Parts: sequence; structure tokens; C-alpha cells
Amino acid sequence: MKMLKQLTAMLLVIALAAGCAAAAAAAKDKEPEIILYTVYQNLFPDGLRLQAGVMDDRGGLWTLDTVVPDYDGSVGMDEYLSVLLKEGKLTAAGKIDRDTFDVKSLIISAEDQGNETEAVCEGAGCESSYAIERDWEGNVRKVLLGVSGDSRFENTDPDAQALYLLLRETFPEVENYAWSDMGPRGFSPVSIIDFCGWQDIDFNGLAISCADIDCEAGLIPVELNDADRERVLKLVTTGNVTGKANATMISGGMTEYWFEDENGKYICGIQLYDGLMIMDDGMWYVAD
Repeated sequence: MKMLKQLTAMLLVIALAAGCAAAAAAAKDKEPEIILYTVYQNLFPDGLRLQAGVMDDRGGLWTLDTVVPDYDGSVGMDEYLSVLLKEGKLTAAGKIDRDTFDVKSLIISAEDQGNETEAVCEGAGCESSYAIERDWEGNVRKVLLGVSGDSRFENTDPDAQALYLLLRETFPEVENYAWSDMGPRGFSPVSIIDFCGWQDIDFNGLAISCADIDCEAGLIPVELNDADRERVLKLVTTGNVTGKANATMISGGMTEYWFEDENGKYICGIQLYDGLMIMDDGMWYVAD
């Protein structure tokens, strides 16, 4: 199921990138739709204290900070925020500073994972974050990314964790208890060796080769000097995977480094694209 979602994400990116003039014109006329939002709610005598951060499908950012005296919960929060967006009652906060293709790929790939929601601090209010996926027929799928405050829930899917972190970094003004004992802890960095399952490999003495990968020309050998080899060896043996960047796949433009023994036997390899490590499920942030 996960691989099917990755393929869907890849096809979406291809379709979006290809596009056509007619589709672009139609999209320009269409009202923006919410794809990510985080909201803090707390009930006071004068009404519901509401703070929200919203991202639409064009990368637009919107915020809300108000008290709603008459909100009764009969309309879902995503529907409520959508109405406010259409009516121009949300405050514009600029645009996301990263590729919306990356964000949408994570939304398509994100799944509901994690433990049941648990009560942690009654009266603190509740911050909750969601991703919203809409298919070509208009069907809607919501994924709960995380909850903090009165209750705690952590979606342990790496795509969901990346989206939750994105919301927290983009809308720090929205009250939350994230990363505390009252909220999600996020993705825990893991060594590249453990992440890739290379615990049994002794990298000492292995030869390192390199090639750029072009979608038309294929492998283009690259000469490495001693400093290059030392850098790659250090990254692989001491580096860490720190989180998911996107769920997209590419066929060219990356660089591959691989290790061989004294007999020229392939042992393992790593592919990098613009500093990101490429895996079957997308690209990951790495740090040495």
C-alpha cells in the first residue's frame, strides 16, 4: 500500500510538472483549497479561543487568532476554516518557502499510524494538526498528524512527522505543546548505517566509486580524490538521517557513491540529490 502511494505521489509530480496552458488557466481561476492546517482550541466563558495556521494548495499561508462565541462544533474545523478562507476572513501570511510539490507528495504518502490518543493535561486546550488529500474526483482523505495539550497523539509515519514539523515551524504563533511531555516528540535521528541496514559491513579498506546519473546518458563516471573519499566515508559511517524531505522519485540528476571490496564486488551504495539521500520511498535529510 505504501509503495502504491509513493507511485501515486510520483505520478502526481509528473502530471503537475508537465501541465498545459488550459489546466494552468483553470487552476488559476479555482479557489484555493486547504491542504494543511494546525489549530489550537480552548473553551473560555466568552467562547472558543481559536488559533489556526493554514496552508492552501498554492502554497499560500493564512492565520487566525480569535474568540468564537457561537461555535458549536456542528461543522468540522476544516470546513469552518475553508469557509473563512473563501470569505476572506483569514489573515494572509505569505507563501511557503519550499516547493509545494514536496509538500503534496508527503500528504499523498502520509498514513494514519501511531498509538491511541491519550489524555495528559485537562484544561490546557488542544492543538491538532491535519493533512487533507483530494483526489481528481474530489474525494477527501484526512490524516491526523499530531495532537498536543489536553490529549497527546503522535502519528509515527515519517511523512506525517515531516508535515507536523513543517506546520510547527511555519506557524510558531499557534499555541501548542509539541515536543513536550504533552505532545509529539517527532522523528528521532538514526544513523545512516542503522537506517540502511549496514550494521554488518566493515567499511575499512573498501574502494569508493562515484557516478552522476543522467536520465538519458545513464551513469557518468566521476573521479574522486582522497578528500572526496574521506568525506563520503565519514557521511556513511558517522552521518545521521534526520527526517523525511519529500516522497518524490526522480530518474536523473543524482550522484551515486558505492563501495566495493578488493575483488571488485559491490557491497552497498548511496544516492544523493541536492544533499538529500534517495530511498525507495522518497528523499531524506542527512547530516554528518
